[in-house]
Amino acid sequence: GIAVTETLTPADHLVINEVNCNAGDSMTADYCDWVELYNPTDAPICIDGWYLLDALPSQVLETLRPSEGGLGIQNPTGGQDYVVPPKGYFLIVADEAHYRRVFPTGPAPDLEANLDFRSRSSAGQLVSDSTKNGPAPDTSKIGNWGLNKNRDEVVLYDGERIVDAVAWGNGNSF
Repeated sequence: GIAVTETLTPADHLVINEVNCNAGDSMTADYCDWVELYNPTDAPICIDGWYLLDALPSQVLETLRPSEGGLGIQNPTGGQDYVVPPKGYFLIVADEAHYRRVFPTGPAPDLEANLDFRSRSSAGQLVSDSTKNGPAPDTSKIGNWGLNKNRDEVVLYDGERIVDAVAWGNGNSF
């Protein structure tokens, strides 16, 4: 037989580590979409001004697919507001209250999108809520950001390039 050896090289950029899409199975369930980023590098990475998209940048930012959307990560203080530490994680949740109902002992969110997923008419709407954590608003919204549990994509975009992307089901933006 032939011996096969493979050398894996860790990514040298921020990666989408895990995605939770539509944890509930009905519109009245606690939808708690979230995306976890991981920094495999030895340096902190500031994501102020980056985007978390649910399709390719051209499709969302140029509205070629108006049913798609994105979250713009804000820079409310003008400093480095949102930084993923070296070898560390960064959790972005759509709504912390819904996240906590489903994951009561889960890690604390680093950024809350302030989106409302309570009903079909309000799904993915950006809300102004003084009880949200962090500088408000934590994100800006483009189009209709929401993750379909059967098929979709998540794209991490720094405004110049796609940093990482993941798709599931028959997600076909790529």
